[in-house]
Amino acid sequence: MDRSNSFAGKTKIMWSVDQAKVRDGTVYWAFTKIGSYTQSPPQEGYFLASPNLLTESDPTKIRWDLLPDGDHGPGPVGAQCAFPSNASDCVAEEWHIIPLTLTKGFFAVFRTTQGYLGSARTADPSGRTGWQPSTYAQYMHRFQPSALKNPRGPITLKRMSNGKYLMLWYNDGSATFGHSKGESFNNRMVRLLPLLALASQRS
Repeated sequence: MDRSNSFAGKTKIMWSVDQAKVRDGTVYWAFTKIGSYTQSPPQEGYFLASPNLLTESDPTKIRWDLLPDGDHGPGPVGAQCAFPSNASDCVAEEWHIIPLTLTKGFFAVFRTTQGYLGSARTADPSGRTGWQPSTYAQYMHRFQPSALKNPRGPITLKRMSNGKYLMLWYNDGSATFGHSKGESFNNRMVRLLPLLALASQRS
């Protein structure tokens, strides 16, 4: 992604809106690698992990590991969006990572231009391998899985002190930044909803 970006690798784009998460003393943080400046595909998610950020007093000794291993991170939803696709609907940006605690895997969500939230997961406790192809984030509606509607708008996903997760997202299936059909308000300014997980941890 970096080698073929708009700056031919001379500048690396690491776009992030994530908040740092901690599990077993290791700090995790998600960001987006972007191929076409400023925020156009191809795009992939990546994660940084620091095992000593919370304990090392010398900033020159802080260590960051890039996850996952290899040249590619989790990508957009859909096989047609695999790198080096640059189709306008192959967007996977503003990643948020959650290190799970009942299991030792990871769950991540990101915004798309397909009207739904994207998600990725791995059961690997290191986060280095095993990332499954991205899918739409889902919830149970009348005992049936349903995708979470979201425009190309920001989201927030945090683990609370009681062990549950709180996520804010937009209940709007628009694919753009603009207005919903027949409505005068912007779809990124309305219908911001909380989802409090009933189960404290999900793999």
